[in-house]
Amino acid sequence: MDAALLLRCLALTLLPAVSVLAFAWPVRRRSHFMVRAALCLAVAVALGAGYWAAGLMAGAVTPWQLAVLAVLAALQACFLCDQPLHASLYTAIWGLMAQQFCWQLFSALYALPGAALPWLTVVPFTLLCGVPIYTLVARRLPVDGRYRVGPRQTTSAVLLFVLFEFLTAGILRAYNSILPPPQGVLMLMCEFYCLTILYLQNALFKNSAIQKELTALDLLWHQQKEQYDLAKENIALINRKCHDLKHQVRALRDMADNDQRRKYLDEIDDSIRIYESIVKTGSEVLDTILTEKSLRCKEKDIQIHCIADGSRMGFLDPVDVYTIFGNAIDNAMEEVQKFADHDKRQIDVLIHVRQQFLVISITNPLTAAPSFQDGLPKTTKGNNGYHGFGLKSVQHTVGKYGGNLTIGTEDGCFTLKILFPLPQTAAAPA
Repeated sequence: MDAALLLRCLALTLLPAVSVLAFAWPVRRRSHFMVRAALCLAVAVALGAGYWAAGLMAGAVTPWQLAVLAVLAALQACFLCDQPLHASLYTAIWGLMAQQFCWQLFSALYALPGAALPWLTVVPFTLLCGVPIYTLVARRLPVDGRYRVGPRQTTSAVLLFVLFEFLTAGILRAYNSILPPPQGVLMLMCEFYCLTILYLQNALFKNSAIQKELTALDLLWHQQKEQYDLAKENIALINRKCHDLKHQVRALRDMADNDQRRKYLDEIDDSIRIYESIVKTGSEVLDTILTEKSLRCKEKDIQIHCIADGSRMGFLDPVDVYTIFGNAIDNAMEEVQKFADHDKRQIDVLIHVRQQFLVISITNPLTAAPSFQDGLPKTTKGNNGYHGFGLKSVQHTVGKYGGNLTIGTEDGCFTLKILFPLPQTAAAPA
C-alpha cells in the first residue's frame, strides 16, 4: 500500500512537470535546456516524495495541493521557455490541463468495476495519451517558436483553469459521498470541456489577431494604391514638363551668343537631366516607382543604383509592385540616411530572371545589426500607428504569388531578396 501511495504521489507531481516540458519543447528554449529540464524533474520528484512522507496524498487532491502544482508548473515554464512571462504562464496552463485530462482519464478507468490498472501503469498510460496531445496540440500552438498570446488571453486562460479545476475539485471533495460512482467520470468531463474551451479560445484569439493584421494590411494596400496613382500622375507631369523644357532650352541655346547665357542654359539643362536619369526597365509600373524613389534619393543625397529587367513583371499587380518596392526602398533610405559618410549612403536594386524565377534583390549598408522576430526585423519606432507593418505587407504580398521572401545581414549590409515563380505564360522558352 505504501509503494502504491508513493507511486501515486510521484505521478501526481512528476506528470505535470513532464506535461509542461512537452508544451515547452516546441517553444524557444533557454540555454542549457536539458540541465534545466532535469532540475525541474528533480524538484517534482522531491515534492512527490515529500507528499508521500507527510501522508498528504492518502485522500483526494485538495485545492491547495493543486495550487502548489500550478505554481510549480508556472515557475517551470518560466525557467525553461525564452518568451514573455504571460506566454510562459499560458504554456503552463496548457501543460497542466493536458496532464489533468490524462490523470482523470486514468482515474476514471481505475475506478471502474473490474478494472485492474495498478498505479505502476499511470506513467506509460499518460505517455500514451501524451503522444496525440503533443502531435495535435502542443507542437501546433506556437508560431515561430513562441505563443502569440497577450495578457488578456493569458488572464482568460487562468480564469478558465481556476473555474474548472479548483471549483470542480472542491465540489467533488465536498459531495464525494453523495455523487454516484465513479465520481472521476464527472471530473473527466470537466477536464475535457476545459481543454475544448481553451482550444477554442486560442483559435478565437488567433483568428482575431489575423483579422486585425489583415485589416491593417488592407488599409496599407489602399494607401499605397493612392500613393502609386499620385506618383504616376506626378511622373507623367514631370515628363511632360521636361519635354517642353528641352525644346525651350534648345531654342534659347540657338538664340544665345554670350557665354553667360550659355552657362545659365547649361545649368538648366543639368537640372532637367535629374529627371531623365532613370534607366528604362521594360515595365511602366516599375519605371514610375523607381523614378519617384530616385527623385527622393537625389533630394536626400542618396545614391541608388538600379540594374533592372522589368519586362517579365507583367503578372504582378501594379499596387503589389508598389507595395514591395515602396516599402523596401523606403526602409533602405531610412537606414542609409543615418550615415554621415557619403560613400555609404547608397542603395542597390537588382531585378533579373534566373531559370523560372523572377529575382528581386535590394541591398543597403547597416549602421547596426537589427534583431529579428518571426523572420522580420523588429521595428525601432514606437508602437503607435502602423510601424512594423511595412515588411509584413511585403511578406503578405509575396505570399499572394507563391513567392519567397528572405531577409538577412552580411558584411554590414542588409539584403532583402524575393523569388517569384514565373507563370507558365511568362516563363522563358526552353
